[in-house]
Amino acid sequence: MGMMTPVMGFLDERLARVDDPVRKTVKFVPGASAVFPDARDDIDSLLHHVRQATLARASFFTPAEPIRFVETESSIRWNVPKGEGYRCTGPVALPKLEADTRGDAVIVVPHMSSTEMDFAMLCRIFRSRGMTAVRYILPFHKGRGLTGGHGSWRMVNADLGATIASIRQAVIEVMSLAAYLKQSGYKSVRVVGF
Repeated sequence: MGMMTPVMGFLDERLARVDDPVRKTVKFVPGASAVFPDARDDIDSLLHHVRQATLARASFFTPAEPIRFVETESSIRWNVPKGEGYRCTGPVALPKLEADTRGDAVIVVPHMSSTEMDFAMLCRIFRSRGMTAVRYILPFHKGRGLTGGHGSWRMVNADLGATIASIRQAVIEVMSLAAYLKQSGYKSVRVVGF
């Protein structure tokens, strides 16, 4: 492993310098108002509000309005309203692989830029072990909140406020989904995150 580290570092650096038509270049923006509406758009204001949010984590990760889930045999759906402080709005439909009983559930949270099929096998393995598996879809992934193309660059980029808002939205949605599953009769709900 020791010998591979410099080689992998070299390859990563080389790939980072290759022009990529999909990669978006975004000017650095503190963007504090994207996540904290009353903040000034400068780095000091952003840092101040982030410190305040870390002191009040429970309220920072609580939605203004509860998410209303609709469950079918093969999916869990909800509609993300505009004007709730979320950047990625619109309908969401998560694939659900229901186990034979409502014993345990697992929410699989994929890594950024993953495709729909990347974690399908993992979800099938969980179901074969008697757990209902729900595959979460990150904001701006798999068509969420955009028309055409893959928009993971909209989730994390040089606009720090917008990035924080997207990560906050994902945390709120996963926590709300876990609470919903627990209220729906599952004995335990686990989260597997990447």
